[in-house]
Amino acid sequence: MWRTWYHRLVRAALITYTLLVGACGFRPASGTDDASIVGVDAASRGDGAVAMPDGMAAQSCFGNGSYKVCLTTLPTGTLELGNTTVITDACANGEIVVIGNGAPKLCVLSGTSVMVTGTVRGVGTLPLAIVATSGDLTIMGTIDVSSANGGTPGAGANDSHCTPSPAGLDGDGAGGGAGGSFGTKGGNGGNGTAAGGGIAPNSSATPTFVRGGCAGGKGGTGDDVGGNGGAGGGASFLLATGALSIVGTINASGAGGSGAEDSHAGGGGGGSGGMIALYAGGALTVTGSAFANGGGGGGGADNPGTNGGESPSYNVAGARGAGGSSSGSNGGAGAISNQTGVGGVNGGDGAGAGGAGGGVVKVVSGQSVSGANISPPPA
Repeated sequence: MWRTWYHRLVRAALITYTLLVGACGFRPASGTDDASIVGVDAASRGDGAVAMPDGMAAQSCFGNGSYKVCLTTLPTGTLELGNTTVITDACANGEIVVIGNGAPKLCVLSGTSVMVTGTVRGVGTLPLAIVATSGDLTIMGTIDVSSANGGTPGAGANDSHCTPSPAGLDGDGAGGGAGGSFGTKGGNGGNGTAAGGGIAPNSSATPTFVRGGCAGGKGGTGDDVGGNGGAGGGASFLLATGALSIVGTINASGAGGSGAEDSHAGGGGGGSGGMIALYAGGALTVTGSAFANGGGGGGGADNPGTNGGESPSYNVAGARGAGGSSSGSNGGAGAISNQTGVGGVNGGDGAGAGGAGGGVVKVVSGQSVSGANISPPPA
């Protein structure tokens, strides 16, 4: 008998508790509502962030689709970046984020809002991402993940998904290397008097994740070694929950190929432009410039050829390298806008290399930025 009364009392208490909680308008704790489940795009919450539910590793995600960055530690203050070099493999004062599905990891620097006032140079094997988690991201200075001949490649350059650009063939009058291909196709290496040039691979489909550009092909060996191919440009992802304003410069261009070292060798192909990805939960404005242009092809040799150049601005191509002496052939210029790289010049005792194709600029959040100083045009 007493057990029956006990169960009735417990049931009544539970019913009373439920009614009281409902009357008080109880809601689940933040991070447990339906919109907080990972995989729901940031737009469904309206604040650019997606929080992990209870019982899982605490994360907040920003962006959308395959261009999503999930942080385990949220910043508590603003971030100002002056003149600094970020080695992305170490990612000091940032967080290395695993993207998955074959995408490279990212080195992420974050603040509630972010202001870039100096030159931020990104190097290392991982692309560089900068995230404003609850406010605006303003680029007054420069984000530089470009590559240059003789220098350290930009962050995430020479991505593993690249189709290698073929080298020029060896011979006493060797061929030039092909220019790197990514967003647009590189130029073919020139044919030497004794051997053919490298044939550039086709451009890639617009990538579904942030990745760097592709190196040029090596020049063919004659009496001496051919020039090395230039490194592809690196990659950067700029993401703002609020407005994203680019007043300064973002450069993800590729390196020029090296000129052939000496007699009868081919020049090295230019490196393709890399990638710039942009996401803004608010307005996206570009009054400065953003470019991922191709590097120029190196010159062929009788005497040493000269190196191809790098793009100095959104509307200037990486210059071709000159052939050495009177019998080395010139390389081809790199690509700007939606152009392809220029092929190396045929003939001579050492052929010139192909200029590289351009990279990719992708507006992940979908805003139109037509007419801005952007090269190549946004995908």
